[in-house]
Amino acid sequence: MGYLIYDGLPAVRCDGGSEGPAGTLSHRSLLAMSSPTDSNAFSSHAEIEKVKKEIEQLEYELQEAVQIFEKAKSHMLRLKKKLEERKASIAPIRAIPVEILIEIFLLASKDDDLAPVILSGVCRWWRNTILATPRAWSFIRIGAHMDQK
Repeated sequence: MGYLIYDGLPAVRCDGGSEGPAGTLSHRSLLAMSSPTDSNAFSSHAEIEKVKKEIEQLEYELQEAVQIFEKAKSHMLRLKKKLEERKASIAPIRAIPVEILIEIFLLASKDDDLAPVILSGVCRWWRNTILATPRAWSFIRIGAHMDQK
């Protein structure tokens, strides 16, 4: 009893029966199971070792590339931070003389007795300025903001 094999289709018996015991076989599957007739088709141990070495070399180069990438990314983040600091140092508010800034802070403190606390959280320069201005703190009413029970 012979079987006809169609590429990608079930094996069919020559006598007209349905699927044979071989199940689904393809021409390529059968060729893969047979021995190659060309003696050059066999890989030698040396060729296998050569490919293994090549893979190891590529893995090593990939690790180096990842390390270079991480280093460059870290450097870029430091530069971005430095850029933001430089931008902040040339902001228009920095052009105002400190004496005028103090007067603005005093006016704000008269309107809202918590203004010195709020202003001290804006930036380091404002914090140092408001801390060095005792008059701004004189407008705070102690106990005025406590909940009455």
